Amino acid sequence: MLQRHVSRPRAVAVIVLAGLTLSACGTGAFVDRRRDAGYNKLTYVGESQPNAPSICYNTWTAKPADVVALAREVCAQSGQVPVLKDQSTFDCRLFYPARANFRCVAPADAPISPPAAP
Repeated sequence: MLQRHVSRPRAVAVIVLAGLTLSACGTGAFVDRRRDAGYNKLTYVGESQPNAPSICYNTWTAKPADVVALAREVCAQSGQVPVLKDQSTFDCRLFYPARANFRCVAPADAPISPPAAP
């Protein structure tokens, strides 16, 4: 009887790759902002700023409405609304390669139409 032997490093690599792939499918978008630990005040590390949210997303798993909703959530903290500034590709993380940069403006200064979906 023939037995198949899978080398241990190969099996570990397959398991790690499968885990990374599945973890990337969990969420389609996130705000590219991290808090710097050790400071008494909130300092931002990453592209996103309080009045200029930067959303990283995967074009396969994130709906445009999800990206705009995240930007609205960030801008709403200061009573403002998001306006799409620009977009880029292969600028974020491996499984979230697209980035949409917004700026927060006063509702009176916002365009009449809602922000364009990335």
